[in-house]
Amino acid sequence: MAGSCLRIFSSFRSFKRFFQALHAARKTKQGFKIALTVEETRENSLKFCDIVKTQGNGTHPKRLYVIIEELPQVTKSVGKESGPYGWLLTVGRKFGFIVHSIGQRSVEMSKTTLSQSPYMDWSPDEPC
Repeated sequence: MAGSCLRIFSSFRSFKRFFQALHAARKTKQGFKIALTVEETRENSLKFCDIVKTQGNGTHPKRLYVIIEELPQVTKSVGKESGPYGWLLTVGRKFGFIVHSIGQRSVEMSKTTLSQSPYMDWSPDEPC
């Protein structure tokens, strides 16, 4: 990464501070890493996705890579995903989002997640 600047932020436990840091980092048009560390609930997950959605407009010079870990913990069902997470998966690319959904068991993920994930890494103990 010669000549590029990667700014690293600490992990945030407050949605307000996370949004402020994300918005400020996005305005710099430089690379950055930022994390939100809150209780793993569906409500918190959807709030995170809502905050992330505010940072995409399709014209920003850099894509925004969104990583959601332990997804099965906050998945409502294995059916069609709705709400802001479903939007990020199905429409987000048009607005500059690349979503990485991570979980230990794919059978517990929604069909929207699986259909919108072109690359899947199957663990050795889980059959394809």
